[in-house]
Order: sequence, then structure tokens, then C-alpha cells
Amino acid sequence: METKRKRLDKMICLLGKLEQGETCMSFKEFDTEEYFKMLSEFRKEHEDSVIKSFGSVEAFDEWVSKWKGKESILADSAKKNYGSMEEFIDAMKKNLEKMPDLMEKGKKLGEGGGLERNKELTQALMSDLTRDPGCEEVQEIIRECVEITEKLYEGMEMGNNFWENMVDSYLHEKVLIESLDKMYGKGASEFTGKAYQYYFQNRKA
Repeated sequence: METKRKRLDKMICLLGKLEQGETCMSFKEFDTEEYFKMLSEFRKEHEDSVIKSFGSVEAFDEWVSKWKGKESILADSAKKNYGSMEEFIDAMKKNLEKMPDLMEKGKKLGEGGGLERNKELTQALMSDLTRDPGCEEVQEIIRECVEITEKLYEGMEMGNNFWENMVDSYLHEKVLIESLDKMYGKGASEFTGKAYQYYFQNRKA
């Protein structure tokens, strides 16, 4: 109840700032304190799991420290993929609990050639950006990429809008667009986004 009250107070504060004409709203206002508190508690309660997943407690601490100061990214991810910070925290806790098994599965997938195959598919996808993103050749590549990704993340709490937000990132996220276009040629990110978009719009259940 106390946590909910604090969150409500912060939202009221935000509304007050907007009424006063403050148009720059930081995602830091969406408190990530509970997320880092959850990580700290998980570290204490599941030390064996932390060591198995990260190699050592120190490595886990280093991973956590990299996210501190990046509250805007965390809040944005929480909002896009999970709807709220509370849902995000709950999903991340579940993922951490499953992490040793998930990492073992990822290792087996890599040993089985799945990750290498995904790299090959990416190269094939980017080899000709003049193709229709919805053509059979491109869609077959996308289908296999999706299968590999879903197999890798099977069992993880990825949120309700994982693929939708990924497509949106390819089409609108400036940093990703610039990165892919630099690696594969102008229009690479847009081409990829449209290819995935077509796939999911026409995917059979």
C-alpha cells in the first residue's frame, strides 16, 4: 500500500509539472528503485543461481551496475513490452529464476548450430535490399529467423508486444536504423522491419 501511495504521489507531481508548462518529462520519474531492489534481494536469496548464471556474484553486480543510470531505457522497455514497471519487474524476476536453465538451452542451441544459422540468415536477408520484403524468398528467411528466436527465448517472459516493438524499432529507432544501415547499406533497417511486419501480418496461427 505504501509503494502504491508513493507511485501515485509521483504521478500527481508529474501532472503538476505539466500544468506549470514543463514539457520535458524524464522516464526517471517512473521509479526504477523497485527493480534494483528486486535484483538486490534476488542476489541474496539465490546466490547459487546467480553464480551459475553469471559466473560469480561480482559479475552479477557488474551487470547490475551497468543498468544504473539508464532508468530511461528500463522504463521505456517496461512501458513498451510489459505495460508497467510492476509487470516488468515481475517478468524479470521470473526470468532470473529460470536463467540457469535458459542459459543451458541457449548453449545447446549454439552447439547445435542455431546461432550460427541465424547469422547466416541475417546475411542472406541483407544480401539484396531491392527485393520485395513480402516476397517468398525473404519471407522464408524471416520465418526461420523467428523460429530460432522463439526457440531461444522459449520459457522467458518477453512481454505481450515483443515482436511488435521489434518491428517498430527497425522502422523508427534512430540508433538501430543508423547501425544497420551502416553495416548493410542504406534502407537495411527499414527493409528488415517491413519484412518482419509482413510476416506477422500474414502469419498463420
